[in-house]
Amino acid sequence: MKNVGFLGNETFKDKQRCCGCSSCKQLCPKHCIEMVYDSEGFFYPVVDNTKCIKCGICIKNCPLINNHNEINKSFINSYIGLYKNERIRINSSSGGIFYPLAKHVIERGGVVFGAAFDDNWNVHHVCVTKIEELKKIMGSKYVQSNIGDTFIECKKYLDKNVLVLFSGVACQIEALKIFLKKDYDNLISVDVLCHGVPSPKVWQMYLSYIRRNNNDKSITTIEFRNKTLGWSDYGMSIEFDDNSIFFEKHYNNLYSKYFLQNIGLRPSCHNCHFKSLSRSSDITLGDAWGIDNYNKSFNDEKGTSVILIHTNKGMNILNDISDYLNLKEYPVDTILPPMSDSRKSVSINKKRNNFFKTLNKKNNFESIIKHLKQPLIYKILRKIKHIFINNK
Repeated sequence: MKNVGFLGNETFKDKQRCCGCSSCKQLCPKHCIEMVYDSEGFFYPVVDNTKCIKCGICIKNCPLINNHNEINKSFINSYIGLYKNERIRINSSSGGIFYPLAKHVIERGGVVFGAAFDDNWNVHHVCVTKIEELKKIMGSKYVQSNIGDTFIECKKYLDKNVLVLFSGVACQIEALKIFLKKDYDNLISVDVLCHGVPSPKVWQMYLSYIRRNNNDKSITTIEFRNKTLGWSDYGMSIEFDDNSIFFEKHYNNLYSKYFLQNIGLRPSCHNCHFKSLSRSSDITLGDAWGIDNYNKSFNDEKGTSVILIHTNKGMNILNDISDYLNLKEYPVDTILPPMSDSRKSVSINKKRNNFFKTLNKKNNFESIIKHLKQPLIYKILRKIKHIFINNK
């Protein structure tokens, strides 16, 4: 019999206490934990009570249930930066900093873990060993990534003294560090500034909706942050097998609205434990939104990154690739204001319950479009903002 079991008695009372990191599944000595999707499309641990020995390893190593003070959390410095290779940068979500970091690791015989699409456009973590494969894990993917067994795979490489770069959102990096139980000199951890993670179920419903509206053509390429019209005016781009392209600016695109309005994020994202400046990662990367307020010269509309350095290891690898970057140091409160969504949990949209209720009843994306419509005042304010920016 499978149910919420020992682990579930602790976590399932409140789904805000599970970030879906899959660490418990990978740590279980009896392999009795599976990650199962709930009605909203988020995965949670489910325990097979016939195998569970109540050892408590899952509880002791959960990043949300316990405070793991032994993890070295720190903050050293902050920068804005961009990769000098414009071809790579224009195909990246922000300033393209991840690519030279990952390339540097692979050139030294290392491997890189990151989020990639599979053949069905689900998002999951994979290991990349060749520079030409890095494009699979580049770019933002606004869907929660399934970690799978990559913590186990990562540890095998580390124990063989292979250089490893592991990238993910902050909760995934903290979970990895807890899983490993010690600091490896050959591990470089990179987290990305995170608004929150949307449901894989909603993502697949959205793709079905797009296919139905495009003669059921097969999808060949997806970009959440296409910069054809510029970094700040990015849009969702989906290319089909006949080379036709669907493109919508982010403020018009239905899936982007769903994401940015916080309607269907994972419950734990509304009480995020991992958004402080003191993180378990070596480096944090994100977008340098608001850069025109303090350094217009760094904004050519091809993308600029925020770079937060947390460890000497992170500082060292940034120095190793600095010849390939344009960097400028700034106070962190300038480039990442304290009240930004990157430093505090996002609020729950009051439409959330009705959104999922409608979605599960109708079982198609069309049914929830009405929940994504914004009041007219938001459209007016956005128009005023664009006029103001263009005039500047």
